[in-house]
Amino acid sequence: MLELIKIEPTGLGLTVRETVKEALSSELHAVLVPGLLDYIHHTCQDVFEADQRENRISSQGLAYLEQVIPTVRKLLDMDTSKHLQYLALAEVEPLMDVFMDHLRLSTDNQDAIKVKTWFCKLVSRVMALRDTISFRHEIKFRNRTMDKLLAFVSTAETTRPTGSEIASVELDVSCVSAMSDLLLGLPLQPVEDAPKDRVAAKSRLFLKYFTFLMNLTNRCNRLESEGSERPGRTRLPSRVLRSFDGLREQTTSAMSHLLAANVEVGLGHAIGMGYHFDPGVRLAFTEVLNRVLQSGAEFDTLAESVLSDRYGKLVDLCLDPSLAIPIALASVVDTDELDDLAALLVAVFQSRRSLLMLCGGLVRQEVTRSQNAGTLLRRNSLATKVVAHAFRVLDNGYLYNTLGPVLQDLIADERCYELDPNRTPQQTPEELNQSRHNVEDLCTAILTRLRDSIEDMPTSLRGILMVVRAAVASQFPEAELGAVGAIVFLRYISPAIVSPVQQGLLPDSTRLPLNVLRALLFASKVLQNIANGLQFASVKEPHMQGLNPFVNGEFDPMNRYLNALSALDEATVSNEDAAEDPTLVLKESDVLALHRVLHSYSERLGRDPASLQSAVRGGSGSVLDQVNTLLVQLGDPPKSKSNDRRYSYSATVDENKKLEDFLARHKFLATPTDEIEARNLFYRRGTTEDHRPVFYYIARRYMTGELDAEHIMYHALLTLKPVISGPFELVVDLTQFSRANEPSGPALEQFAGLIPPSLTQNLRRVYVLNAPRAFLGLAKRLNRYVLGSKFHKKVAFVNLPELQAQIPKLQLPASTLRLLDAPEHFTNVSLLGTNKRATPVQVRVGETGLQIQFTERVKVLHQMAQLTDVHATEDISELVLPAADDGPMTIEYARGADVLSLVAAVPVMERLSKAVAEVLRRHKLSKPEISSEWKVMRPSAVPGTLLNMALLNLGSAQPKLRLAAYNLLAAVTTTFDFNINNQLLEALGLAIPENNSSFIISVSERLAGQEPKLTSEFLDECLAGLSTST
Repeated sequence: MLELIKIEPTGLGLTVRETVKEALSSELHAVLVPGLLDYIHHTCQDVFEADQRENRISSQGLAYLEQVIPTVRKLLDMDTSKHLQYLALAEVEPLMDVFMDHLRLSTDNQDAIKVKTWFCKLVSRVMALRDTISFRHEIKFRNRTMDKLLAFVSTAETTRPTGSEIASVELDVSCVSAMSDLLLGLPLQPVEDAPKDRVAAKSRLFLKYFTFLMNLTNRCNRLESEGSERPGRTRLPSRVLRSFDGLREQTTSAMSHLLAANVEVGLGHAIGMGYHFDPGVRLAFTEVLNRVLQSGAEFDTLAESVLSDRYGKLVDLCLDPSLAIPIALASVVDTDELDDLAALLVAVFQSRRSLLMLCGGLVRQEVTRSQNAGTLLRRNSLATKVVAHAFRVLDNGYLYNTLGPVLQDLIADERCYELDPNRTPQQTPEELNQSRHNVEDLCTAILTRLRDSIEDMPTSLRGILMVVRAAVASQFPEAELGAVGAIVFLRYISPAIVSPVQQGLLPDSTRLPLNVLRALLFASKVLQNIANGLQFASVKEPHMQGLNPFVNGEFDPMNRYLNALSALDEATVSNEDAAEDPTLVLKESDVLALHRVLHSYSERLGRDPASLQSAVRGGSGSVLDQVNTLLVQLGDPPKSKSNDRRYSYSATVDENKKLEDFLARHKFLATPTDEIEARNLFYRRGTTEDHRPVFYYIARRYMTGELDAEHIMYHALLTLKPVISGPFELVVDLTQFSRANEPSGPALEQFAGLIPPSLTQNLRRVYVLNAPRAFLGLAKRLNRYVLGSKFHKKVAFVNLPELQAQIPKLQLPASTLRLLDAPEHFTNVSLLGTNKRATPVQVRVGETGLQIQFTERVKVLHQMAQLTDVHATEDISELVLPAADDGPMTIEYARGADVLSLVAAVPVMERLSKAVAEVLRRHKLSKPEISSEWKVMRPSAVPGTLLNMALLNLGSAQPKLRLAAYNLLAAVTTTFDFNINNQLLEALGLAIPENNSSFIISVSERLAGQEPKLTSEFLDECLAGLSTST
């Protein structure tokens, strides 16, 4: 049916197409919705495959989007409970990304504007269903979409009411409305990779968005008077004026959502706008502050303790009674990491005396997912690992006191316990029978000690057994004692019996003789079979069958023992917990470990079907959303200090001597590498399809004079050494490389001398990405090092698509990918050199970068390479458009004093000039006019600051600003609970007189008397505000 949407709208085609769309969006069964959305996703990829190669969307592709996007919107509009349940299983995020990526390739004609408007409305609908729809990573998706939507907003002033202009304004309204929905509660996530100062990076991103939106507000203010005739201007129709009113409303909403969700970085930058010389700016910002207060924004994030507060909240969310985090982690954490995760969760929950809740919740989850009682709690899962670790932590010497004497007697016993005739063929039947009795005696001694010490077992352990039994009894009542036995013996007693030294039952220096080891092994098997209610089989272990009479005789006593052990009431357990020491403190290392685990698996949390269904039912979605938000606010976790570098170097000593001496010297000197690691200058990440590790060198991050070259060598060689004996590959990112990034000659000489031949041999491929003209000088110096070793044969000069074809799971910096994200492609362009010689090039224009790709290949390191210069938009200092039809377009760059002169045929130059000018204009709209100073604010200073701003602007000559200031004053008194006897109420359309000084004085006097603690902050801000206000 979806294929029928592509029918041309001629004759019956239009009727067929509309009928199919209506059927798909209203008659489709709910269970088919995820499959349909997935099919639309793959169909879009097929339809746009050719468009991606051309970097321009075709008319057929745009027409397909025009039909598909409204269809998806209608599918999401069906809000029945059954449809919402299945929406949680749909992959909406990748579908939205495909729509966005291809709409960015379109030009702003009438049809494209209409489709973009539909897409923005679809974004708003997706955000309205964000608690229902499952995302791969919601915060990243919202940040990514927000950044790309900026390109949809028009930057042109409205001067005439044409049809396309009216549609463009309506697109602006829909786009900013979608931005507002995206920004609601959204912590900004900078795309910069591990920035040295994450707060500064987040501040830059906030300023970019806030400045863009403020400029959009100013545009609306300038056009507010367009309703009346002005010389040389055409009267704008009422429809357009209403659209601008809606645009201003949505922009204010977006700014308030942006500031409310990022108070810690935004308020200090934006607060000065309350005293801006332009009354329109003050009006907009006052309205934003009013909405921020009404939304209940938390100013506690301004406190110096915000980091520790967020870590505390992260722990609290982990301890949430829903156990959303532990249950989600149980579904995604790799099996080999379960032990570490179990130990961490036990430490976290034990610090709050909530271990019983953790064990019970995880066991209930496992029981719910189990289909067979026979395998219940016998596989290695997070539930069994947590319970086992909890028993070890809470043991409190119980097993040592209970089984220690039995083990000591066994060590002194020289009797034979061997039951396998294949191990001792010389044994007679009588001796084998005696060994069997010896094993039975040992088992009897252990069981007797266990039964006699039921009351000695810590109550906390018996409480865990109580909740395990209750959880199993709810679904498998016949297996409740078997489950208790699986925990007690399989997870607790049997491991201690088999390995008593490692489990602390015997001193570390104890050497167990072979007969004791065999005795303990046989005893553990017997006890486990008794607990499981099973006899020994004749096939698997025939030599154990002689113990079956003993095993049968112990079944009933074992059930009575397990029953007594787990027969505990909750009141007893609660009283015991209350009586224990409540001063347990969670170690900082455990909190950081929790951060690392959640950060590592953040994109997979809650993605399994069971978690998705739980989220739909309201069980865990909100907790996981809060965790994802906190993880973004906390940033990347600090590296574990316990993860020392371990080497697996297998080269010979002779070839390794220089390297080992170099590493040993810097280790002795304790050479710091923290700053180099923070810059991500050289790192290992991911593998190729052949499972070869991949290393990355980001050349632009090395600046001559900033970092010690020898320290970089030390870090790089330490990073390489763990895999130096096996094959690996290297990616050298030369994007934005300049002469300032060149290493010195002595540094190159030293590094070449340190590399052993085995490293060169195992380096299978070197991919050089985006080699620029500036690299040619360094390449000549490198020739002497690569030619003699034939290393140049391993070098491949590539662009981004070619590199992605070789390494599908590419781990380049996000900043590189943004610079190379250039949807507009221009051919038949020439670059003029200083000698006026024209060199043929291709130009790619993106929001953040401009690529100049040279058509002719040149020889570099004895390989033919296509050079690519990449320039950042933010570095453009001036753009000079062609003065004549055949004149050049000149781009001047502040960095490096580069000047680009481009010439092309008139149609190409017109499109190229328009694209570059639009990108530059959009960049300037997102850039503050002056460098914004960040005012350090603390929560205690916020009330006085906002109060002064409201009172000061109440005296403005602008009626709208006075009303906004009055409403801000009302919001401040309500939010911070100032006692002024409810004299202020928020008003809409109220006329505030200009001569209101007596009102301002009376409010100030009352607040001074009722809230004396505000006086200091208020006076400080008053003096600062008077010096900058107008």
